[in-house]
Amino acid sequence: MDQPNEIPNTPSKATSKTCKVCSREYHSASDYMEYGRSWRVCTVGYLWFECQCGSTLALKKGCYDWYSPKLFLEPSSIPVFEDAEAMGKIPQLPSGLMKLQQQIRNPQVSSSQIADLLRKTPILATEVLAMANNIKASQGAIKKLEHAVSYLGRPTICNLALTATLQSFKFKCKLYKLQDFWQEAILTGLISEIVCIRFGKDPEVDIAYLSGCLCNIGKLIGALCYEKDVDAIYELLSNRKTMTTWIKAEEQVKAKSHLNLGDIAAISWGLQTEIRQSILLHHKPFQRVRKEPAYLRLYECVGFACMLAHWVNLTPHRIDKERFVSYQIYLGMSDREMDKFVASLLPLREAVEGQIAASKIIN
Repeated sequence: MDQPNEIPNTPSKATSKTCKVCSREYHSASDYMEYGRSWRVCTVGYLWFECQCGSTLALKKGCYDWYSPKLFLEPSSIPVFEDAEAMGKIPQLPSGLMKLQQQIRNPQVSSSQIADLLRKTPILATEVLAMANNIKASQGAIKKLEHAVSYLGRPTICNLALTATLQSFKFKCKLYKLQDFWQEAILTGLISEIVCIRFGKDPEVDIAYLSGCLCNIGKLIGALCYEKDVDAIYELLSNRKTMTTWIKAEEQVKAKSHLNLGDIAAISWGLQTEIRQSILLHHKPFQRVRKEPAYLRLYECVGFACMLAHWVNLTPHRIDKERFVSYQIYLGMSDREMDKFVASLLPLREAVEGQIAASKIIN
């Protein structure tokens, strides 16, 4: 899923670069495509990417005529990407975010120096502390940013910085509001953590939150590029008599799939593989045969969490009931056990509503 479809056979303006961390040398388009990853263009036109060692490099505008997000997209996403007018509405990421991520990924920059950088963006610093404490929960509070950075790990901090930036994007829908998107996104992220801890094979709690939070990022792209279609979808979903899901509503109004739009966002913004996989697969039919011990893959944890979030948000009519029952049967949960599990999640709704109300970014 992460390999480029085909490197264009065109003259390259690639400038030679050497990674300052691992000394990897880049001399041609093939070198960049083979050894680079997580490509994204910032607001000033630089092409930022990660070396295989994890450090961040950048090429100046005009030095990468061989690169296009299209090279990495799923085949079903390419026709959507080729809608140039709509795709032109997708905002590029701020160069300041790229520079922050570059510093965070640099192993020569200490955790205390990263903490100092985060203090310059108080909202992000608060989110980092909150997430670290949410994961650590019963093991004692984390009060220092330096401790939170060490506990969460640098890739997670980079993704949190991206999430905070995405919360500042505005769209023009009349019915579907920014608060609607982020309330559902953050709730899904928190539930994904819980599902991952309880049912995941190898619990990756930090990436579970981010995967859950960003799995429906295609809806945000839809609101930026196809606001009339998204409002039509939301109108159908807001009518309980309709009793439908977002995907079925998309089909009804003939809108672009939020899975394909999410794929484009994942590639354009350099989201890591696990998040992109959750974006593409969280609606995948669940047809696994139960084996002991039963476990869920990360994208399955996210898919289950999405449906649980609808239940917690008091919108059960948006649940794909057949797929939900498949999860329940596989996990061996009775109706009573499922009701008890959902009841334990209900306080999250009020907590997220309070977080959204207090957010200086979203409001």
